[in-house]
Amino acid sequence: MQESNIQPPQPKKATARKVLYLFGILIGGGLFIYQLARSILSFSGSEVRIEAPGLIFLAFLAVIIVRGIQMTAWHALMRNIAPSLRWIDVAEKYTITLLSRYIPGSIWGYISRAEWLREEHRISYGTTNYVSIIEIGLVILTCLQVVILRALSTSTGWITLLLILFLAVLLVLPWWLLNQINGWGWSQHLMIRLFRVFETKPIAFSTWLKAALLDLLAWYGFGLSFKWILASF
Repeated sequence: MQESNIQPPQPKKATARKVLYLFGILIGGGLFIYQLARSILSFSGSEVRIEAPGLIFLAFLAVIIVRGIQMTAWHALMRNIAPSLRWIDVAEKYTITLLSRYIPGSIWGYISRAEWLREEHRISYGTTNYVSIIEIGLVILTCLQVVILRALSTSTGWITLLLILFLAVLLVLPWWLLNQINGWGWSQHLMIRLFRVFETKPIAFSTWLKAALLDLLAWYGFGLSFKWILASF
């Protein structure tokens, strides 16, 4: 599917999307601050005490690093379709636009991100939606891979071989199917109707592998951060 020209949205729609974008960030940011304040007040009023504050700092640092890893994985997927998008551009707005995720439903974060890319980088909503679908799929796949890798650490014999095979299939098969399905007429029609995706492009395996490995690393980073938080009490 190709989108030869990115037509500017109608004035009323453009205004509505900008309003949603701003309100999403404001409401999401407000909810984040509210939840943070509630957590601090709840913790300060409890009898629980932090025994190792240094681990809290390490956990916080790990989360920041993980956020950078997630941005890099998403940027790799976006660059496959929109080569002009720089990593520094992503670093400036990625986290801010995702503040809207704190609004129940999480979809507002993706709407805000699409509006930012459309407004500042002339990247169509369809392109952003397409990459978001792949991004979510990879997060789920790498979560399953974490489970398999954990099982591998305790498996033996032919079970180990089966797990390794399953791990390889989970890495390669979805990428192959994605590139195959993109050329099917019914798939194109479905993507247009459901997600307004008018433009898709084959994902290079090197791009897919990079994003998958980064997402896998992010899962371990989150796990390490959680482990440090528990160990700090």
